[in-house]
Amino acid sequence: MSQNAKLDEIQELVLNATKIAISDVATQYSNKEVYAFVIYSCSAFEAIGVAYSIRESMKKIIASGIASQARFLERMKESSPETYERYRNTKSNDACYEVTSDEWEFMNAGDDTLFSRLAKEISEIYDVLHEGGLEYEDIYRIIEDLITEVIVQLRDEGAFRNAAFEDDILLGIHFSDPDDDEVEMVRRVSEKVNSDYWHQRVCKGFQQYTVDL
Repeated sequence: MSQNAKLDEIQELVLNATKIAISDVATQYSNKEVYAFVIYSCSAFEAIGVAYSIRESMKKIIASGIASQARFLERMKESSPETYERYRNTKSNDACYEVTSDEWEFMNAGDDTLFSRLAKEISEIYDVLHEGGLEYEDIYRIIEDLITEVIVQLRDEGAFRNAAFEDDILLGIHFSDPDDDEVEMVRRVSEKVNSDYWHQRVCKGFQQYTVDL
């Protein structure tokens, strides 16, 4: 199979797996509760799935995060005055909780078998393209563009226009514990797939993670 045919096969797998995940989420909600739905991966797409978030869950996550930060600062006041001074004026960034999938409650909806096959196929194409002379960062960008195209296709075809999803939904590619390059990818993809409102929220949310508590 040629490299291009292999990439086409991977793109079709992404499309089908994500469609199943969307359908799975759509069977669980009926009052436009879901405001975010992203492709969720660990580093280099070694594992892949989806993550989504609903408004009711997010209210609890934000409240818990703010309370945890307050407890953290109270502990630091005496045990580590320098840390306390560093963070005492830091306000909890609601956007961080809202748009950062590591903070969300719901992960890996849909068909795990398809997503497992997808991760295997992506791993194989990495080896093929690298042996063909491409650097890993270039291959990474190829996979990014491929998944982005799928997200745009699903959005434009109206895959999210049902009773489960808000009218303006947050989309994208997110990573578990993202490094600087992955955060940059999150922003880059967001600009292509999201409304201006959500893209600005993503930029704000990923600007600085909430203090580890």
